[in-house]
Amino acid sequence: MNNLAIWLSASLLLCMAEIVVPGQVTFGLGVSGLLVTLLLWTGLVSTWPTALVVWLVASVPTILVLRLFFAWIMPGDIAVQTTDEDSALEGQVVQVVETIEPAGEGRVAFGGSTWPAISLKERLVAGLSARLMVRTGLVWVVKPVQNEYPPEPQAGDRITS
Repeated sequence: MNNLAIWLSASLLLCMAEIVVPGQVTFGLGVSGLLVTLLLWTGLVSTWPTALVVWLVASVPTILVLRLFFAWIMPGDIAVQTTDEDSALEGQVVQVVETIEPAGEGRVAFGGSTWPAISLKERLVAGLSARLMVRTGLVWVVKPVQNEYPPEPQAGDRITS
């Protein structure tokens, strides 16, 4: 088997390997191999070391150009969504587990954990309900909830007395 047949076979095999290993890398290597095959056929390249160097040098730009080309032809799906988890929690009723003094810090329980919380004006005694208003850092600003019972414990919540 001569050099031309070996390069042609290996190049076509790399191009077909793209079906199994997607990402345009093996296809780019195969296209570079086809370029080397063409250079061998025209006589511009005649030795194995030269063919390998041409293949290695041609592979990097070929892969980059093919990836850009395929990204332009077949753009991926892009979804932009808000990731503000706090807005989903604002207004939720939680249980006070550690008394919160006005402008002081205590703790509230929700989501299977306890969180630091502050109240701007009111004193919240442990066991009462509070409503989450806004979070600053890790601390929730809460206000008392009138005429509501504390939320039922959820799986994983710690019960303190």
